[in-house]
Amino acid sequence: MRNLDGGLRIFLGPYHFNRLMAASFGETCLLHEHWEMAKEMELLRKDRLNKCTNT
Repeated sequence: MRNLDGGLRIFLGPYHFNRLMAASFGETCLLHEHWEMAKEMELLRKDRLNKCTNT
């Protein structure tokens, strides 16, 4: 994989996750609702990761 600029990497991760979420709902377009769900799931993932590394 190419070495991506930090800002681009921050955008592409949630973007790809959002596309997967839309596909799982059988949709072909990205909805704001799915974007919010993806952001919430990312926050939960980071929280779990912090809990695992702090124990």
